Amino acid sequence: MEVVNSTFVFNQNEVSAYPFIEVKWFDRGKEVQNQFAKIVAIHVQSLGVPEVEVAFTAFRETDYYLNGKSFAEE
Repeated sequence: MEVVNSTFVFNQNEVSAYPFIEVKWFDRGKEVQNQFAKIVAIHVQSLGVPEVEVAFTAFRETDYYLNGKSFAEE
């Protein structure tokens, strides 16, 4: 998990913003993605945050490498 602190500005004034959660993972299908987004939102909202955004980036195994070796290789 990476937590990035940001300052949001609108009309030259600092404004508050809701959490933006970016999930980077291997595609697990739309049903699992929808379930995960809902679980994340429910948890964050249980902390008193009224709104949360969740966005997904899906890696393809052919484009992901660990120590120079593609995840698509056997």
